[in-house]
Amino acid sequence: MIQKIEDLKAKYDSAMDELTQSKINFEREKALKDQKITFQEQRIDEYNNQMKQTIERYEERLKSEKDDAQKILQERISRSQQEKDNVEKKYEQKRKALKDLEKQIQQIQS
Repeated sequence: MIQKIEDLKAKYDSAMDELTQSKINFEREKALKDQKITFQEQRIDEYNNQMKQTIERYEERLKSEKDDAQKILQERISRSQQEKDNVEKKYEQKRKALKDLEKQIQQIQS
């Protein structure tokens, strides 16, 4: 009977040792997976930050390009308007000169 109790105690100790070892292995694997998850979350945060920075740089560059294009367009419009004004002014001067010339010719013919 004592032998049987000792055998059962040995089996119990063996089962407890296995359970303890399984528990240790489980905790170790859990810790490794938690560490991996933490590392992956950090990488995700880093990628999100990089993406935000890239988007901000792209938007800044896009805004700068747009501003430059608007400035160039405005300069061209202004230059074209100035040229138009100059052409109209010369046209009016020539028209006036032509009218004066026509008046002079009519006076001479009269």
